Amino acid sequence: MVLGLINAEQGSLTYPDVSIGARAAVRQVNENGGIGGRPLQLEVCPTNGTAESTIACAQKMVSQRAVAVLEGYDPTSEAKLATLAEAGIPIFGTNTIVRSVDVSPDVTLTSVPWSLSFPAALKALSERGAKNLVVIGADPGPQMLEILEKNVGAAAQALGMTASLTAYNPGSPNFAAAVSAAQAKGADSIYLSGNEAACTNGVRNARSLGFDGSIFVVNCTDYASELGETAKGVVALAALVPPSAEPTAPDRTKEDIATYRAAMDSDGADGDADSFAIYGFSSVMTVSDVLRSVDGPITAQTASPAVKAFKGDVFLGQAGVDCTQRPVPNGGSCGTEMARLEANGNGGFDMMSSSFFDVVS
Repeated sequence: MVLGLINAEQGSLTYPDVSIGARAAVRQVNENGGIGGRPLQLEVCPTNGTAESTIACAQKMVSQRAVAVLEGYDPTSEAKLATLAEAGIPIFGTNTIVRSVDVSPDVTLTSVPWSLSFPAALKALSERGAKNLVVIGADPGPQMLEILEKNVGAAAQALGMTASLTAYNPGSPNFAAAVSAAQAKGADSIYLSGNEAACTNGVRNARSLGFDGSIFVVNCTDYASELGETAKGVVALAALVPPSAEPTAPDRTKEDIATYRAAMDSDGADGDADSFAIYGFSSVMTVSDVLRSVDGPITAQTASPAVKAFKGDVFLGQAGVDCTQRPVPNGGSCGTEMARLEANGNGGFDMMSSSFFDVVS
């Protein structure tokens, strides 16, 4: 039974840790009976930041008769949608870095929709006194940059804040320049977006340049262990709880963390545990529950209705996600809750409440 993963592992913006986590999860599933006694076979197809590579991966998944394809972190992820939809192969995952994928009805994601998560992040910063926010992220190109600037500005204005964007070249990022540009704009808060290396380098440069305002990061977790005391106070909203937040996590999540740590250690990947690996691991574990619910032979055609109507707990994430009641109608994302995390300066995180919090109501 083939499960696909299309993920950026070549080019300027890469997320190889997602695949590391997915591989560890597949081993965990297979060592515990597989799917109805059948083993999962993970096929990772790496992309290089071009639409052509993503389309080629989609075609490979069709030829291998994948029962589902996991949404990796791929800047050109949208390019696979038509090919997989035509073949009837469902797409499932935790979240995506591509906005058009987030709103696609052909995709099922367990995280909060972009349109809700960004206002939630702004609200969290506003509660910490932020008035002038600068978002530092990989350059999305002039057309998307204009769209993002309008969306960011409107969402911030509703909270009495101003917001602007400072883009970096993902091929040769200069975070010192990006942070300096934010300081020149009078920023009292910075919102960092990118892969693990981008988040870590962004926080490091902000602190070294004397930025003492609020720093907010998206999804990344590696910076807490990499930077230690330097990362103290950095805030994140996340779809999943990293293992280093275990002491303050809900009991259900603590059980997931124990399973995750053991599986990563067994796979020789314990050094990657506090990284984007949690997203690959969670996607495999959660979709495995979906596949077990399918009556009869499991194919893309029989799995697709179960994937799109997923109802259940997300591994390391929100309990009780209901994809039959999506918060944004006809969108791809089903989640309504996030974890609020703060780096504790000891290499880990504290959940800022004892449970996930609702960002929809």
